Amino acid sequence: MHFTKLVALLSASFTVPALALEAFAYPCTNCKCNGATVVDIGPNEQSGCVNINVGFGPVAIGLSGSSLDKCTLFDSGDCSGINQVVGIHSGQTFGCTGSQIGSFGSISCASG
Repeated sequence: MHFTKLVALLSASFTVPALALEAFAYPCTNCKCNGATVVDIGPNEQSGCVNINVGFGPVAIGLSGSSLDKCTLFDSGDCSGINQVVGIHSGQTFGCTGSQIGSFGSISCASG
């Protein structure tokens, strides 16, 4: 019985933390406008590539999470081409970036 508890505790301590990050696509440059859409970046530590291109693409991305979270934004829909990195400042829980690369077509995020 004690061995089972020890195995459970050890396996729980090696669990990969989930990406506690939400992304929002805004149709304005400063994340202060209506019409933001939630970007489903997935629950994993590495989000892979998520296509966020809607029409001409969002012109600002807001991130809600921690300063350990970072995303790379791409002008294409397949995480290639011109890119821009965005994160959240230390001590903050929300970050916003306007596009410096035209519009955003895809996003890839990582925690830590």
